[in-house]
Amino acid sequence: VQDLQDMHNDFRQKVDDGLQKLSQNAGQNGMPAAPPAGQQPNAAGQATPDTNAAAQVQSQQQDANQAESDVNQAASSGNQ
Repeated sequence: VQDLQDMHNDFRQKVDDGLQKLSQNAGQNGMPAAPPAGQQPNAAGQATPDTNAAAQVQSQQQDANQAESDVNQAASSGNQ
């Protein structure tokens, strides 16, 4: 277990070092500049709501209830 912990710690240190170098060299030496902080290319909540979703769910629920009723009816008539 200790070897795994050491490997994990070494890995995290290398990742942290790499991220630090990436941050320091952003926009230099052929690396692209980092985007401005807080910028979101796809803002959350911009999709239009599905106005038919509630009706579709209700229709599926009715279909499921009918199917369940049919199965129960077939099962009870088959036992006689």
